Amino acid sequence: MHRGTVILIAAATILGSTLPAVAGIAPGAFEPTVLQQPKGRGDQLIAYYDAREGFSTFVNLRNEGQNPLDVRVDFYGPALSSPFTVNLAGSDQLSSGGTRTIDVGGLKDQGLPAQFGIAIATAVDASGQPIVTRALSGNFTVANLQTNSAWGAPSAARIALESLLLEKLEGVSGLGAPSGGPIIIEQSGFPPDPGTIIDGDLVRFQTISPVTSDLSVYYDPETLQPASEGGNQIIFISFDDDVGTPYTASAASTTWTAAISSNTGSSIGTGRVTASGVMVTNLEVVGGAGVNGQAGSMLFSTNPNAAQNRLVYFNESLSTFSTGYLLPPTETSYRADVQVIYNTSCATTAACHTTGGAAPVDLTEEVSWFETWNRMATESPKDYIVPGDPGASYLFDKITGAPGAGTMMPLGGPALPASQVETIRRWILEGALFN
Repeated sequence: MHRGTVILIAAATILGSTLPAVAGIAPGAFEPTVLQQPKGRGDQLIAYYDAREGFSTFVNLRNEGQNPLDVRVDFYGPALSSPFTVNLAGSDQLSSGGTRTIDVGGLKDQGLPAQFGIAIATAVDASGQPIVTRALSGNFTVANLQTNSAWGAPSAARIALESLLLEKLEGVSGLGAPSGGPIIIEQSGFPPDPGTIIDGDLVRFQTISPVTSDLSVYYDPETLQPASEGGNQIIFISFDDDVGTPYTASAASTTWTAAISSNTGSSIGTGRVTASGVMVTNLEVVGGAGVNGQAGSMLFSTNPNAAQNRLVYFNESLSTFSTGYLLPPTETSYRADVQVIYNTSCATTAACHTTGGAAPVDLTEEVSWFETWNRMATESPKDYIVPGDPGASYLFDKITGAPGAGTMMPLGGPALPASQVETIRRWILEGALFN
């Protein structure tokens, strides 16, 4: 089975949000080609490292497979230009169950620049071609010699897949009649055989492409070690995969918008960061001086069409105590978050968005998702909901009073609170899932 293969799902069950198997295959049976957060084991690992003066890093690898592995480790700098490469092959290959620790600081004696960046470890065959193994796992530890502290995290793993689209036929009973043809229920990948060459075209790595990254709590920056000594760091990683072999990566741009709140929940403001390759910054640079004096939180969001791969790490040091981690994506719930807004503001009376009501779209429980998802509005050439794109979604135009959208909704009532508008925006941005 090859990239572009399409399976059409001919029936659906609304309650429970399940689709039946077709020819023995059901949605969810395959791996997604786009990840919101990385896996723990795969064909390739991505780790952050810092080899600047005052820092040191250890990159740790493990072979969880049944056979020995050759591994190529490319150490890219901030701009992701020509990498410094370590080949673990021959007598240095990873044995089955074996581990390897690479002292990144020690590589400077061999020519690695004193820089920060990412180490990309890829399983390869004897000729250096990237291959499917599903066997690599690992982690990294960054030591801050200025603060006498250290932090670390699991390496970001991903696998390679042949693409496969699962689609729903237009007009399936109970789902309405969408205007734009088949609806893509999910984009998934078919697992290639072990040893298959990953060429970046027919067989390609999953992309790690969250649209949100949540720094749920940070400590008051004034209580941390100085930012100039790495007392707090926000690390943005943004790159694309290049087609061809051997595997290479190139810097790509991602613009993140940060919604910043204090420890009382009040808004501190917004920040905006554009990163390409690897960027290391801190809380005050992103959020301004207003972040100082109290703990708080930052919620980063970006356009789904930004760089293919985007990761955000955070670390902070309180004296010699340090913590660091990959920021997780958020998940806004259609049922618990969005439908509650519809129930109280939109689907309230027969004159509104109810079954048989005067309004052209039904936003009552269980029906609203199928009435709006990728379906053209009756009064606009736009679709009500375009997954991943609030700006292209007519429903979002209506609740924000966008130019050309006509009367702002809810009709005759106060505008939705900013927090509820943000909930709907984030739900659409995250893919408008029926969750």
